[in-house]
Amino acid sequence: PPPPPPLPAQAPAAPQETGKVPVRIYMESRCPACKRYVSMVVAKVLQAPGVKDIIDLKLVPFGNAQVKNGHRAANTSSLLMQALAEGSSQVSFDCQHGPSECAGNAWESCVQHLYPKTSFPVLDCIESRGCAEGEKPPDCHGLPADVAPTCVSVVGGSGMDLSAVRSCVNGPLATQLVLNNALETEDLKPKQIFVPWVVVDGQHLGQENPAEILLLGKAVCEKFANMTNETLGAHNRTPGLPPGCETFPQELPPPRGGPSSSEPGWIVVGISIGLFVLAVLFVVGFYRAAMPAGGADDSGRYEEIVQA
Repeated sequence: PPPPPPLPAQAPAAPQETGKVPVRIYMESRCPACKRYVSMVVAKVLQAPGVKDIIDLKLVPFGNAQVKNGHRAANTSSLLMQALAEGSSQVSFDCQHGPSECAGNAWESCVQHLYPKTSFPVLDCIESRGCAEGEKPPDCHGLPADVAPTCVSVVGGSGMDLSAVRSCVNGPLATQLVLNNALETEDLKPKQIFVPWVVVDGQHLGQENPAEILLLGKAVCEKFANMTNETLGAHNRTPGLPPGCETFPQELPPPRGGPSSSEPGWIVVGISIGLFVLAVLFVVGFYRAAMPAGGADDSGRYEEIVQA
């Protein structure tokens, strides 16, 4: 088939589904923290009864990668837009966790582009089965690009065409999609300083405390309540909200030393505290591994979370 036309040379604004809360996860395919966040937090939020029906979710695989157009760095918005407009065959990517991460980013971008409404289970499969930086079998099943075909065939099933996804990955469309991811990442305000970087309805989640990204379910339900003019009850018990909104933690676990009777937020509904604390340990424990160079300004906040 003829090559696809270049994508628009502008910051990609994925069509927002009316009546849903837009959620964007800026991440990388071999990032340990991203893997755990997608599989242990995002997936659990989407599995809560009715919640997937109020979320307009998009993963943006790029993270801390760098772009070159020929021999020239192209990491500013203007240069990225120029590369998109030219449809340059000289574009290449330098990913934080190496070429295998670039390949994984391409697979995830193509799956999501071709099947935007049904892609998440396949993306979750790639993330959960793929080997993040520092992992190797039997703790994982191979590099993202190695596990992706099986995820598309088995999890995507008859609703996905593996040959179409391969054609995207191996053709110019993958480059255009990842360039769009780079441009969207570059245009973030505030700027991304670590991954996963989570944006809910245009607002960065975790601005004051990075661990607040673990409260994604709460944030989505609160945004949806605002959109629909619902008044939130205790633990998000509101007739106009999906029943899954009642299951999400409302606060982060308190510091070590145990709960006190004055902290009712310690009692979470639905998701067990054991799983939630496990998610804290997994996600926070890998923040520094996923942080780009230059993110040291926030090192004190990471120390506080790790020591909590």
